[in-house]
Amino acid sequence: MSILDVIFLLCLLCVVTGYAAADTRISVPNELDFAEGNTGTIIPFSAAPSGHTNPAPLYPSMRYQQVYDASQFRSLDTNGEFITYIAFRTDTDTGYGFTGVLRDVQMNFSTTSQPPDGLSTNFEQNVGIDDTVIFKRGEFQFGAGYGPFDRPQGFFIQIKLAPPFFFRPQNGNLLYDVRIYTYSNSLLAAPFDAVNTVGDSVSRLIATNVSSQVGATDTTGLVTLFYTTSIPQLEVLRTNQDLFFRWWDQPKGFVLEGRTNLTNANWQLVSTPSVYNDGYREVTLPLDTSTLGGFFRLAWNPPPGSSASGSSGVRTRHQTAKAEEP
Repeated sequence: MSILDVIFLLCLLCVVTGYAAADTRISVPNELDFAEGNTGTIIPFSAAPSGHTNPAPLYPSMRYQQVYDASQFRSLDTNGEFITYIAFRTDTDTGYGFTGVLRDVQMNFSTTSQPPDGLSTNFEQNVGIDDTVIFKRGEFQFGAGYGPFDRPQGFFIQIKLAPPFFFRPQNGNLLYDVRIYTYSNSLLAAPFDAVNTVGDSVSRLIATNVSSQVGATDTTGLVTLFYTTSIPQLEVLRTNQDLFFRWWDQPKGFVLEGRTNLTNANWQLVSTPSVYNDGYREVTLPLDTSTLGGFFRLAWNPPPGSSASGSSGVRTRHQTAKAEEP
Protein backbone atom coordinates (compact mmCIF):
# COMPACT_ATOMS: atom_id res chain seq x y z
CA MET A 1 0.00 0.00 0.00
CA SER A 2 1.28 3.45 -0.87
CA ILE A 3 1.53 5.70 2.18
CA LEU A 4 2.67 9.28 2.32
CA ASP A 5 3.29 9.77 6.03
CA VAL A 6 2.79 13.21 7.51
CA ILE A 7 4.95 15.29 9.97
CA PHE A 8 6.14 16.59 13.42
CA LEU A 9 6.23 15.05 16.89
CA LEU A 10 3.65 16.41 19.30
CA CYS A 11 2.33 15.58 22.74
CA LEU A 12 -1.32 15.31 23.65
CA LEU A 13 -1.18 17.47 26.75
CA CYS A 14 -2.93 20.41 25.12
CA VAL A 15 -4.83 21.52 22.06
CA VAL A 16 -2.69 21.43 18.94
CA THR A 17 -3.73 24.30 16.71
CA GLY A 18 -4.34 23.20 13.11
CA TYR A 19 -5.51 24.86 9.94
CA ALA A 20 -6.95 24.13 6.54
CA ALA A 21 -4.27 23.15 4.07
CA ALA A 22 -3.17 26.23 2.13
CA ASP A 23 -3.41 26.38 -1.66
CA THR A 24 -0.51 27.68 -3.72
CA ARG A 25 -0.68 28.98 -7.30
CA ILE A 26 2.50 28.74 -9.38
CA SER A 27 3.03 29.39 -13.08
CA VAL A 28 6.09 28.02 -14.82
CA PRO A 29 8.09 29.82 -16.04
CA ASN A 30 7.42 32.08 -13.04
CA GLU A 31 7.99 35.28 -14.99
CA LEU A 32 5.18 34.43 -17.45
CA ASP A 33 2.33 34.38 -14.96
CA PHE A 34 0.94 37.61 -16.42
CA ALA A 35 3.07 37.83 -19.56
CA GLU A 36 2.77 36.12 -22.93
CA GLY A 37 5.24 33.45 -23.95
CA ASN A 38 7.35 34.04 -27.06
CA THR A 39 5.80 31.27 -29.17
CA GLY A 40 2.79 28.99 -29.56
CA THR A 41 2.62 25.24 -30.14
CA ILE A 42 0.01 22.67 -31.10
CA ILE A 43 2.08 19.92 -29.44
CA PRO A 44 0.94 17.72 -27.77
CA PHE A 45 -2.78 18.55 -27.63
CA SER A 46 -3.32 18.90 -31.36
CA ALA A 47 -1.91 17.39 -34.55
CA ALA A 48 -3.51 19.60 -37.18
CA PRO A 49 -1.66 21.95 -39.54
CA SER A 50 -1.48 25.44 -37.98
CA GLY A 51 -3.53 24.12 -35.08
CA HIS A 52 -6.82 24.08 -37.01
CA THR A 53 -9.29 21.21 -36.73
CA ASN A 54 -8.46 18.69 -39.45
CA PRO A 55 -9.85 15.19 -40.04
CA ALA A 56 -6.40 14.04 -41.19
CA PRO A 57 -3.94 14.71 -38.31
CA LEU A 58 -0.27 15.16 -39.05
CA TYR A 59 0.70 12.32 -36.68
CA PRO A 60 -0.97 9.03 -35.73
CA SER A 61 -0.12 9.40 -32.02
CA MET A 62 2.43 11.05 -29.72
CA ARG A 63 4.65 10.60 -26.67
CA TYR A 64 5.50 13.92 -25.03
CA GLN A 65 7.59 14.78 -22.00
CA GLN A 66 8.14 18.23 -20.51
CA VAL A 67 10.47 18.98 -17.62
CA TYR A 68 9.98 21.84 -15.15
CA ASP A 69 12.94 23.06 -13.10
CA ALA A 70 12.51 22.55 -9.35
CA SER A 71 13.63 26.14 -8.68
CA GLN A 72 10.32 27.35 -10.07
CA PHE A 73 8.55 25.75 -7.09
CA ARG A 74 10.48 27.54 -4.35
CA SER A 75 7.25 28.93 -2.87
CA LEU A 76 6.15 25.41 -1.91
CA ASP A 77 6.57 24.09 1.61
CA THR A 78 10.10 22.72 1.88
CA ASN A 79 8.69 19.31 2.81
CA GLY A 80 6.59 19.12 -0.35
CA GLU A 81 2.99 19.68 -1.41
CA PHE A 82 0.32 17.93 -3.45
CA ILE A 83 -0.23 19.13 -7.02
CA THR A 84 -4.01 19.04 -7.49
CA TYR A 85 -4.61 20.85 -10.80
CA ILE A 86 -2.61 21.99 -13.81
CA ALA A 87 -3.76 24.45 -16.45
CA PHE A 88 -2.69 25.78 -19.84
CA ARG A 89 -3.75 28.76 -21.94
CA THR A 90 -4.29 29.53 -25.62
CA ASP A 91 -1.57 31.41 -27.48
CA THR A 92 -2.72 34.99 -28.05
CA ASP A 93 -1.00 35.53 -31.41
CA THR A 94 -2.10 32.32 -33.18
CA GLY A 95 -4.94 31.03 -31.03
CA TYR A 96 -8.74 31.17 -31.11
CA GLY A 97 -11.65 29.81 -29.14
CA PHE A 98 -12.07 26.07 -29.48
CA THR A 99 -13.54 22.88 -28.08
CA GLY A 100 -11.14 19.94 -28.09
CA VAL A 101 -11.40 16.22 -27.50
CA LEU A 102 -8.62 13.66 -27.37
CA ARG A 103 -10.15 10.19 -27.54
CA ASP A 104 -7.35 8.19 -25.93
CA VAL A 105 -4.77 9.87 -23.70
CA GLN A 106 -2.89 9.21 -20.47
CA MET A 107 -0.86 11.67 -18.37
CA ASN A 108 1.81 10.96 -15.74
CA PHE A 109 3.95 12.94 -13.32
CA SER A 110 7.25 11.91 -11.79
CA THR A 111 10.29 13.46 -10.15
CA THR A 112 13.28 13.38 -12.48
CA SER A 113 16.98 14.11 -12.14
CA GLN A 114 17.08 15.36 -15.73
CA PRO A 115 17.26 19.17 -16.11
CA PRO A 116 15.65 21.49 -18.66
CA ASP A 117 17.60 21.36 -21.91
CA GLY A 118 19.09 18.12 -20.61
CA LEU A 119 16.39 15.50 -21.16
CA SER A 120 17.58 12.18 -22.50
CA THR A 121 16.29 11.28 -25.96
CA ASN A 122 15.23 7.95 -24.38
CA PHE A 123 11.84 8.44 -22.72
CA GLU A 124 12.28 5.87 -19.97
CA GLN A 125 15.60 7.36 -18.85
CA ASN A 126 13.75 10.54 -17.87
CA VAL A 127 11.05 8.89 -15.77
CA GLY A 128 11.44 9.01 -11.98
CA ILE A 129 10.83 6.20 -9.49
CA ASP A 130 7.64 7.90 -8.27
CA ASP A 131 6.02 7.71 -11.72
CA THR A 132 2.27 8.22 -11.20
CA VAL A 133 -0.70 8.26 -13.56
CA ILE A 134 -2.45 11.56 -12.82
CA PHE A 135 -4.97 11.28 -15.68
CA LYS A 136 -6.15 7.73 -16.26
CA ARG A 137 -6.13 6.55 -19.87
CA GLY A 138 -9.31 7.61 -21.63
CA GLU A 139 -11.02 10.58 -23.24
CA PHE A 140 -9.98 14.13 -22.40
CA GLN A 141 -12.42 16.95 -23.16
CA PHE A 142 -11.12 20.50 -22.97
CA GLY A 143 -11.46 23.92 -24.54
CA ALA A 144 -11.07 27.65 -24.08
CA GLY A 145 -12.58 30.93 -25.15
CA TYR A 146 -10.51 33.69 -26.70
CA GLY A 147 -10.27 37.36 -25.76
CA PRO A 148 -8.87 39.41 -28.66
CA PHE A 149 -7.92 42.20 -26.26
CA ASP A 150 -6.45 39.87 -23.59
CA ARG A 151 -2.72 39.31 -23.45
CA PRO A 152 -2.05 36.73 -22.19
CA GLN A 153 -5.19 34.59 -22.33
CA GLY A 154 -6.58 33.01 -19.17
CA PHE A 155 -5.51 29.57 -17.92
CA PHE A 156 -8.83 28.01 -18.99
CA ILE A 157 -7.59 24.56 -20.06
CA GLN A 158 -7.59 22.77 -16.71
CA ILE A 159 -6.77 19.22 -15.70
CA LYS A 160 -7.67 17.82 -12.30
CA LEU A 161 -5.11 15.30 -11.07
CA ALA A 162 -6.57 11.99 -9.93
CA PRO A 163 -4.87 11.25 -7.63
CA PRO A 164 -2.94 14.39 -6.62
CA PHE A 165 0.82 14.12 -7.08
CA PHE A 166 3.12 14.69 -4.11
CA PHE A 167 6.06 16.80 -5.23
CA ARG A 168 9.08 17.79 -3.17
CA PRO A 169 11.36 20.07 -5.20
CA GLN A 170 14.40 19.09 -3.12
CA ASN A 171 14.13 15.62 -4.68
CA GLY A 172 14.45 16.75 -8.29
CA ASN A 173 12.66 18.36 -11.21
CA LEU A 174 9.08 17.70 -12.28
CA LEU A 175 8.39 15.57 -15.38
CA TYR A 176 5.06 15.76 -17.23
CA ASP A 177 4.63 12.68 -19.42
CA VAL A 178 1.78 12.53 -21.96
CA ARG A 179 0.83 9.54 -24.11
CA ILE A 180 -1.69 10.26 -26.87
CA TYR A 181 -2.55 6.85 -28.28
CA THR A 182 -4.48 8.23 -31.25
CA TYR A 183 -5.51 11.53 -32.77
CA SER A 184 -8.21 9.80 -34.83
CA ASN A 185 -11.79 11.03 -34.32
CA SER A 186 -10.51 13.83 -32.10
CA LEU A 187 -11.48 17.51 -32.07
CA LEU A 188 -8.12 19.22 -32.24
CA ALA A 189 -7.05 22.27 -30.29
CA ALA A 190 -5.76 25.76 -30.99
CA PRO A 191 -2.07 26.46 -30.35
CA PHE A 192 -1.15 26.76 -26.68
CA ASP A 193 1.02 29.50 -25.19
CA ALA A 194 4.64 28.36 -24.91
CA VAL A 195 8.17 29.60 -24.45
CA ASN A 196 11.22 28.85 -26.58
CA THR A 197 14.28 30.09 -24.69
CA VAL A 198 17.55 28.23 -24.20
CA GLY A 199 18.57 28.01 -20.56
CA ASP A 200 15.14 28.68 -19.05
CA SER A 201 13.08 26.43 -16.75
CA VAL A 202 11.35 24.15 -19.30
CA SER A 203 12.11 21.93 -22.27
CA ARG A 204 10.53 18.92 -23.99
CA LEU A 205 10.99 15.55 -25.70
CA ILE A 206 8.68 14.53 -28.56
CA ALA A 207 8.00 11.40 -30.60
CA THR A 208 5.25 11.34 -33.23
CA ASN A 209 4.43 7.73 -32.42
CA VAL A 210 3.36 6.81 -28.90
CA SER A 211 5.25 3.50 -29.09
CA SER A 212 8.60 5.12 -29.83
CA GLN A 213 11.31 4.57 -27.24
CA VAL A 214 13.26 7.65 -28.30
CA GLY A 215 12.36 11.12 -29.47
CA ALA A 216 13.69 14.55 -30.37
CA THR A 217 14.42 17.21 -27.78
CA ASP A 218 14.10 20.98 -28.03
CA THR A 219 13.94 23.89 -25.62
CA THR A 220 10.24 24.73 -26.07
CA GLY A 221 7.78 24.19 -23.21
CA LEU A 222 4.13 24.91 -22.47
CA VAL A 223 3.47 27.76 -20.05
CA THR A 224 1.81 25.88 -17.21
CA LEU A 225 -0.14 26.86 -14.10
CA PHE A 226 0.01 24.59 -11.04
CA TYR A 227 -2.33 24.51 -8.08
CA THR A 228 -0.95 22.80 -5.00
CA THR A 229 -2.15 22.11 -1.48
CA SER A 230 0.00 21.52 1.58
CA ILE A 231 0.04 18.41 3.76
CA PRO A 232 -2.89 18.62 6.19
CA GLN A 233 -1.87 19.07 9.82
CA LEU A 234 -3.24 16.88 12.58
CA GLU A 235 -5.17 18.71 15.32
CA VAL A 236 -5.48 16.87 18.64
CA LEU A 237 -7.53 17.69 21.75
CA ARG A 238 -7.51 15.70 24.97
CA THR A 239 -10.45 15.87 27.35
CA ASN A 240 -11.03 13.89 30.55
CA GLN A 241 -12.80 11.13 28.62
CA ASP A 242 -11.73 11.34 24.96
CA LEU A 243 -9.03 11.99 22.41
CA PHE A 244 -10.32 14.16 19.57
CA PHE A 245 -8.46 14.22 16.21
CA ARG A 246 -9.18 16.50 13.26
CA TRP A 247 -7.56 17.25 9.88
CA TRP A 248 -8.46 19.13 6.70
CA ASP A 249 -10.01 16.77 4.14
CA GLN A 250 -7.94 17.89 1.12
CA PRO A 251 -6.47 16.09 -0.60
CA LYS A 252 -8.76 13.12 -0.07
CA GLY A 253 -7.36 9.87 1.25
CA PHE A 254 -5.74 10.72 4.58
CA VAL A 255 -6.51 8.28 7.41
CA LEU A 256 -5.61 8.04 11.09
CA GLU A 257 -3.21 5.29 12.15
CA GLY A 258 -1.93 4.27 15.57
CA ARG A 259 0.67 2.09 17.27
CA THR A 260 1.60 1.33 20.86
CA ASN A 261 5.27 2.33 20.49
CA LEU A 262 7.75 3.55 17.90
CA THR A 263 10.19 0.64 18.04
CA ASN A 264 8.60 -2.77 17.66
CA ALA A 265 4.96 -2.24 16.73
CA ASN A 266 3.39 -1.75 13.30
CA TRP A 267 1.20 1.16 12.34
CA GLN A 268 -2.45 0.09 12.20
CA LEU A 269 -5.48 1.84 10.78
CA VAL A 270 -7.60 3.21 13.61
CA SER A 271 -10.82 1.20 13.45
CA THR A 272 -13.10 4.09 14.42
CA PRO A 273 -14.21 5.65 11.14
CA SER A 274 -13.67 9.34 10.54
CA VAL A 275 -16.68 11.66 10.22
CA TYR A 276 -16.85 14.54 7.75
CA ASN A 277 -17.65 17.91 9.33
CA ASP A 278 -17.47 21.24 7.48
CA GLY A 279 -14.40 20.44 5.39
CA TYR A 280 -12.62 18.38 8.06
CA ARG A 281 -12.32 14.72 9.00
CA GLU A 282 -12.82 13.99 12.71
CA VAL A 283 -12.18 10.94 14.90
CA THR A 284 -13.03 10.61 18.60
CA LEU A 285 -11.41 7.83 20.65
CA PRO A 286 -12.05 6.91 24.30
CA LEU A 287 -9.24 7.86 26.65
CA ASP A 288 -8.40 4.49 28.16
CA THR A 289 -5.54 2.03 28.46
CA SER A 290 -5.71 1.26 24.73
CA THR A 291 -4.94 4.88 23.79
CA LEU A 292 -2.84 6.18 26.69
CA GLY A 293 0.84 5.89 25.80
CA GLY A 294 -0.01 5.21 22.16
CA PHE A 295 1.16 7.11 19.08
CA PHE A 296 -0.99 8.37 16.21
CA ARG A 297 -0.29 9.76 12.75
CA LEU A 298 -1.93 10.70 9.48
CA ALA A 299 -1.14 8.54 6.47
CA TRP A 300 -2.14 9.09 2.86
CA ASN A 301 -3.61 6.21 0.88
CA PRO A 302 -4.41 7.02 -2.76
CA PRO A 303 -8.11 6.59 -3.59
CA PRO A 304 -9.17 3.03 -4.50
CA GLY A 305 -8.65 2.29 -8.17
CA SER A 306 -6.18 5.11 -8.70
CA SER A 307 -2.84 4.48 -10.34
CA ALA A 308 -0.95 5.00 -7.09
CA SER A 309 -3.11 2.63 -5.06
CA GLY A 310 -1.20 -0.48 -4.08
CA SER A 311 2.18 0.81 -5.26
CA SER A 312 5.27 1.61 -3.29
CA GLY A 313 4.93 5.38 -3.65
CA VAL A 314 7.26 7.99 -2.21
CA ARG A 315 7.77 8.08 1.55
CA THR A 316 7.92 11.52 3.13
CA ARG A 317 7.94 12.78 6.70
CA HIS A 318 5.54 11.58 9.38
CA GLN A 319 3.59 13.30 12.10
CA THR A 320 3.01 11.41 15.32
CA ALA A 321 1.04 12.32 18.40
CA LYS A 322 1.62 10.60 21.71
CA ALA A 323 -1.13 10.20 24.29
CA GLU A 324 0.30 10.52 27.82
CA GLU A 325 -0.83 10.85 31.38
CA PRO A 326 -0.87 14.51 32.54
